[in-house]
Amino acid sequence: MANFMLPFPLSKVTGEFNTRSAYRIKHGLGAHRGTDWAMPNKTPIPAVGSGTIKYVGSSKVLGHVIVQSVWAEGKTWYVGYCHLAEAPSLKAGDKVKTGDVVGLVGNTGSASSGPHLHATLGTTVKSVFYGQHNKVIFDLKQFLLRQISGGLKDKVKVNYQPKNGNVVVKIEGVPAGSTVTLNKDGKKATARKVKKEGDTVSIGVTLKARHELCIFVNGVQVECKTVVGGKKAAKSTTPPPVMDYKRVIAEQTAAAAKPEPKVEEKKPEPVKEPEPKTYTVVSGDTLGVIANKFGTSVTELAKLNNIANINLISVGQVLKIPA
Repeated sequence: MANFMLPFPLSKVTGEFNTRSAYRIKHGLGAHRGTDWAMPNKTPIPAVGSGTIKYVGSSKVLGHVIVQSVWAEGKTWYVGYCHLAEAPSLKAGDKVKTGDVVGLVGNTGSASSGPHLHATLGTTVKSVFYGQHNKVIFDLKQFLLRQISGGLKDKVKVNYQPKNGNVVVKIEGVPAGSTVTLNKDGKKATARKVKKEGDTVSIGVTLKARHELCIFVNGVQVECKTVVGGKKAAKSTTPPPVMDYKRVIAEQTAAAAKPEPKVEEKKPEPVKEPEPKTYTVVSGDTLGVIANKFGTSVTELAKLNNIANINLISVGQVLKIPA
């Protein structure tokens, strides 16, 4: 699989795909056609994947724009970087690799209200400038998370190092730009961002007894293990009781002489499967965000709710959550 990365951390996302913010409603703008990352002016923008520069130009609405091609899932996609601070030095036909700087964060174009990267994903170069959702333009953030998450269980290595009755969890092999989440006994304990490729994430966990620790990368579970910790029970200093063998033999003889009472077999009662919980989608939600919130996976959510396109959910939609 090709190497992909998020341009900036997920915590910097201020505009989700296919949503309408207060700013867009106020200015009569339709659904958002990309993903916005709020970053300081002139922050270098890395290429999210390897490919070829297909377009360099500008428009009244999107300001300075650069479009590159990437190959994934058996076809060519086009990634647009918009509102750049200045005209890029790259030109059409140039080759770029994942992480190469393609431009600088800016505030150009009439649709920009402050320095940020507006990034888009489409099946044509022109889809950067216009198109219909789910036909020629798609959710870039979810696309990148899907590429990054592919084969994570084989790439990510998790080690548990005991320390004073507790444990330090070390996670290696997480792609740059990813979010690592540790759940303790089914509840989110902590989350960390991976800034550079090859960085090791270390998370200290307090243990009181037996706990289930699960590691998620971008909402995908890569490890789940039961760990035992806490202070060991003190050894008993009380001597074992002296057994009265004569009394024990007498009791056993008396019990053997009594007939055993008949025990009626009771049919086991059917076990009722717990009904799944429900959750109403709010603005900014994605299946990945919801799955991470409830400690499940995008695949389980999609299967339970008969969702054919994991990138298409709507505000107000009621989803079933695995019990």
